Amino acid sequence: MLLRRLNEMLCSIDMPTDVNKDARDLMIFYLHAGARTSEALLPHFTWGCINANAIHFPSTKGDKTRTIPLSALVAEILDSRRSIPDGPFPFTRDIVYKRVKMVMELAEIPRASTHTLRKSAGAWYYGYQGYFCHKSIFGSFQC
Repeated sequence: MLLRRLNEMLCSIDMPTDVNKDARDLMIFYLHAGARTSEALLPHFTWGCINANAIHFPSTKGDKTRTIPLSALVAEILDSRRSIPDGPFPFTRDIVYKRVKMVMELAEIPRASTHTLRKSAGAWYYGYQGYFCHKSIFGSFQC
């Protein structure tokens, strides 16, 4: 249900300002990549982590690495941000949190964060445990 509501809202909302575009891009990226907040930010996540077919997260929890397929939608978003030096998301954790929170509130999804998007991606890609670098996919769903 969360994925459907977010996708509908993200496709329908007009995002004319840079802040709103950043928020939209962050939401789609985190929703599709299942990244932890810090995994998609500088200094670890740079343009060198992205190729035509995959995204490589060089520094994940526990100092592991993770590579995921690059979807067409995420590729489009990353391509639109190529003019940004160093990496696609030159933000602090606080800025990411505030921008994601803004979109979640617009979507009337209370108490949500980037980790909510990570969990949603986990449910979406359930069965592919390598996506999250967990020893067991069930670790993602423990309460």
